[in-house]
Amino acid sequence: MFRSTKGHRPQNPRENANLFAKIVYSFTFPIFRQGLKRALQVSDVYGVTTDCQSGLLASALDAKWDEEKRKRNPKLVFCFFKMFGVTYACLGIGLLLINTVTMDEFFVGGRLWKSYYSIDQRC
Repeated sequence: MFRSTKGHRPQNPRENANLFAKIVYSFTFPIFRQGLKRALQVSDVYGVTTDCQSGLLASALDAKWDEEKRKRNPKLVFCFFKMFGVTYACLGIGLLLINTVTMDEFFVGGRLWKSYYSIDQRC
């Protein structure tokens, strides 16, 4: 597996960030401030978080693929779904709920606005 030996990258601040900082992405402010002061260099870029390193993901995918190969018709798509399906399903349901609530309020508010200011009801 390829691993760069050119230099050490700074630790990703997301790994030590608290829940609030992860929600509002406040751990990214220092690199934005640096980018405002001067052009960013390659050495300024953070390293990859430990849960996103290719070695970890490759070994997990390899284990899932070994399980899938034992079946009659192995498909790589099923391996990806087993690895990431629950995460993406939860994110999708959350986005669906958020969009449903906000769009419902938008349309209800629009109807109320139009009915209040309609030309027919003016005196």
